Amino acid sequence: MKIQALILVLGLAACSSSVADHSAYPKVQRIVDEVAARHAEVVRLTVHAVPSNAKTSRVIASNIGAKIGDASDPEDIRAMQTKQAVALEEGDHLDYTAPVIDASGEAIAAVGVTVKGSSKARMRANAESIARELSSALIAADKPLW
Repeated sequence: MKIQALILVLGLAACSSSVADHSAYPKVQRIVDEVAARHAEVVRLTVHAVPSNAKTSRVIASNIGAKIGDASDPEDIRAMQTKQAVALEEGDHLDYTAPVIDASGEAIAAVGVTVKGSSKARMRANAESIARELSSALIAADKPLW
């Protein structure tokens, strides 16, 4: 009976933990959580980067905990390589990926913003604004972030 109670307590604690508890990059995760909390239209908010201990880009922070650690999609990598934003329609949502450009002009990451809304133009404007907000916060944050 004691083991069952312990399992129940540990299970409840795991369910109540935040997404940030699952990220290896808590500074980045905190920024993502703060930006996502300010925007009700956000469906998904992610940061893609090549961590210092890796060779390929992956999700290092997200408001969707299950996404953390996933390999970056081709559009995320394309945004970093070309330094140009990529927008894709996903059903009723818009998926917008923008590169994060540092002071030297290098693309150091990509932010993925998926938004909901009723107007394509408004969704695009919202996604662009949120991407700029997240990118600026990442650039301004204490380094290293990843």
